[in-house]
Amino acid sequence: ANNIGIHLNAEQSSWKYEGTDLDEFGESFYDLTVGFSEGGGQWDVAFNFATGSYQYTDVAGVVYEESDGISQLGLYGRYWKVRNPNYTQVYHIGFMTEKYGWTEPTATPVNTYADKYMTIDAGCGFNFTPSSHVLAVFDFGVMLEKYTYEDSNDPEDYTEKTTVLPYFKL
Repeated sequence: ANNIGIHLNAEQSSWKYEGTDLDEFGESFYDLTVGFSEGGGQWDVAFNFATGSYQYTDVAGVVYEESDGISQLGLYGRYWKVRNPNYTQVYHIGFMTEKYGWTEPTATPVNTYADKYMTIDAGCGFNFTPSSHVLAVFDFGVMLEKYTYEDSNDPEDYTEKTTVLPYFKL
């Protein structure tokens, strides 16, 4: 039988500061991940979506800083190839994009900012079981990351691209 898994996370929190210009901070965050694997256990895929908001207020109750678009989107997949009872290869690929935007509505002019991330990852892992109760995992792959910082009052955005070629994990 095929399997479906769902993970739902909802967070809300707030706190107050004492002795500073900022008085209150409140945030909300929602995260949904849905996964699917076929009955034989040879492959699985997962989709992730998250969003949230936050707000700082000063001691007078004026909004000092607030979110202006927080989102995350990801798609991941894995495929298992059993070579023998002690050795399995695990091929994987993933894509994720994130945006964290915020604004300072009381600034003149109003400032808006955004941190944007994009990651693509592809690789192959090896699961080795030399004896019972022992599992060794080795993984290698290629990862591309891109980060962009945007500022409404600065005409030049900052962009950083990183290629990790190859990476190794043990």
